[in-house]
Amino acid sequence: QALWQRQGRGGHRGLGVEACPSLTLLVRRMFPFPSGAVDSAAQVEVVDPVCLFTLVVVVCTAAVLYLREEKRVAPPSYGSPWMHPGHGWAQTPMVGAEPMVGAEPHLRASSSLQHRLGELAVNPSGKASTSTEDAAHRSLGSQPRTPPEALQELKAGNARFWTGNARRPELSSLERQALAESQHPKAAIIGCADSRVPIEIILDQGLGDVFVMRCAGNLYADSLAGSLDYAVHKLNVPVIVVMGHEGCGAVAAASKLNTQQLSELPPNLKTLLQVVQGDLAEKQAVLDQISDSRARDREAVCCVIKAQVAKIMEDPLIRAKAQQRSLIVVGAFYNMSSGRVDFLA
Repeated sequence: QALWQRQGRGGHRGLGVEACPSLTLLVRRMFPFPSGAVDSAAQVEVVDPVCLFTLVVVVCTAAVLYLREEKRVAPPSYGSPWMHPGHGWAQTPMVGAEPMVGAEPHLRASSSLQHRLGELAVNPSGKASTSTEDAAHRSLGSQPRTPPEALQELKAGNARFWTGNARRPELSSLERQALAESQHPKAAIIGCADSRVPIEIILDQGLGDVFVMRCAGNLYADSLAGSLDYAVHKLNVPVIVVMGHEGCGAVAAASKLNTQQLSELPPNLKTLLQVVQGDLAEKQAVLDQISDSRARDREAVCCVIKAQVAKIMEDPLIRAKAQQRSLIVVGAFYNMSSGRVDFLA
């Protein structure tokens, strides 16, 4: 109130500066009067309104900029474009990720720190990696050594995903370069081509972690057999997973369409659905007795999954590896509504 107290001096209305000597000094430093214009504070104690208005504008602008900076520094919320809880994207800059080019200073600093922590996690000595060979060694050292360990990592990744704690592990630039030279996935996964079932995200796996093959209805068709052989015999994956999912359109169509309706479909789609119908034929009588639609849907998909596992185990080389306990072949069912993956016995 003292600052804004108005006084009339010599017919001119201005700001009474007697009440605030520090403001008087500030104003006179910012807007110096001409030499000799001010004999003493008692003679001239008014500030030019233009100078006062300029000062107010400067102060208000500074306050607005400060508040905007404070708001930007605040940590991102679940409404941030960085993350959606249902999809498990990283809420903060990812551990091991490169600092974001063009990001705000506090984000670059945070990302750099987390990048260093990620390096220490795979390189406890703290020595900087200087080659792609070192990066490849770190990547190989982090891979599971036994089939049960690999399967457990897939289960743990899905648990992170459906609980909203997905890490979405990424690699440093050197590790990406090493990955370009070779790959060592922990599992080969046959999944459905459905856009709602991105396998790497569902299992919270990063680049080079899983060898994925996708086909509508998650079928082990001839087109995928060669790819699976490559993963098993050349990449030596310790786990094979056949993953179906809730609400599979291919399985639902194969369950409902009759021969006449199938004949009206494009040839390739007709062939695919006929394969699914063949996998369901043995269990069709059991499926017809299930009244609950969701339960029937799950049971039908599980029948198809188990049929693919049986076909894979017919391969003598794969069966031999499974008998030697160097390979696990397992089915899995993804619940889209919850995000959980149930690994079948």
